[in-house]
Amino acid sequence: MGNNFKKKLMTVVILIGLGLLIWYGLKWFGGVADDNAGSTYEGVSKYEDQVQN
Repeated sequence: MGNNFKKKLMTVVILIGLGLLIWYGLKWFGGVADDNAGSTYEGVSKYEDQVQN
């Protein structure tokens, strides 16, 4: 196994790691954004109900 193979392998491992990190980051951020937006019930969000009351 040459030095060139090790460099290619490390590059692939780093790219896969970065891809997974970005994917999980976006998935987490999407969940946080959904939580902050509030869930809807019959077209009216919980936040709007709190403001009206």
